[in-house]
Amino acid sequence: QLTDQAEKPETKPTLDDSIYLDLQQKLVAFIDAKGYLEPECSLSSLAKEFNTNTAYLSKYLNEVLNNSFNQLINEYRILDFIERVKNDKEGRKTFTIDHLASLSGFNSKSTFIRAFKKQTGIAPSVFLKSIEDVLVSPLSYIEMVLAFVLGGVIRGLLVGGVILII
Repeated sequence: QLTDQAEKPETKPTLDDSIYLDLQQKLVAFIDAKGYLEPECSLSSLAKEFNTNTAYLSKYLNEVLNNSFNQLINEYRILDFIERVKNDKEGRKTFTIDHLASLSGFNSKSTFIRAFKKQTGIAPSVFLKSIEDVLVSPLSYIEMVLAFVLGGVIRGLLVGGVILII
């Protein structure tokens, strides 16, 4: 005997173009404001900030950006980490990886290292050593970021004629 609950088909949220556009605009503003650096940033807090629900936001991220919330936030945090250590020679020599990761929004060293390795294929310590060992020109730095961080796959969000690497 079937229960009422078993008879109901599972419904997934559907999003129309206006909701996608609204979420895209809010996400671009969030990224521009570097909201991903907030250590307590979560899917639910972002959905609340965007005046939507977590199901819609998650569906948007998965369908449009082919990314989960955590993957997206970690990618931007890792890009911030890379920019931070590239531009602050004294900081990368003075501060621990722990501290530099926390400045980029990570709550724990182990989460940071796992996310960094997953995204770049190398450990953060190897990356830091490679920056110290090689005099990096702007062009080779861009090539290095594309190779390490994006793994050769460029994902972008076209906004106003500008592609945001995400």
